[in-house]
Amino acid sequence: MTADITVVIGGVRSGKSRFAADLATRLAGDRPVAFVATARRGPSAGLDSRIDTHRANRPENWETVEAPLDLAEGLRPASGVGVVLVDCLTMWISNIMYECGESDALDFEARARADLDRRVEDLQEVLRKTSVPVVLVTNEVGAGVAPPTRLGVVFADLQGEVNQKMASQAGSVWLMVAGIPVQIK
Repeated sequence: MTADITVVIGGVRSGKSRFAADLATRLAGDRPVAFVATARRGPSAGLDSRIDTHRANRPENWETVEAPLDLAEGLRPASGVGVVLVDCLTMWISNIMYECGESDALDFEARARADLDRRVEDLQEVLRKTSVPVVLVTNEVGAGVAPPTRLGVVFADLQGEVNQKMASQAGSVWLMVAGIPVQIK
């Protein structure tokens, strides 16, 4: 049996995470939610405080799985989980790019693309086999200005490609605009 996949996409501070959490709660019913977190603590204190805030706002019965790189493995929740919520694909892609080394190296884009392609294939395979609903949160990066740096262009290209792959596999896609959900699929 294939899981019902929902993609929640939008810009920064569009309300994606809140909407996705509310949706996951409704879909799970009285069963717990497996929250798959892709952000990782690091040198940015701002990100650390966001992680703390997100964690504090989750219901106590939610299971948190940290999967900053191996997202396919993170989607294998414990039994009894009613839904899996992944927040977010954008941070996951950033983590993968960071692991690929110096962004000014000539082969950086090829290395990042190859690593991400392999991981996306693994993710898509797990999504095909998962029997519980999955909610994927991701950023829409194609609606803004073109990035002025090579790293930004590579990131935007990879993010857009992953968003397209996930949306094509999803049964429903929600676009968040100023806190308002708009169903686009």
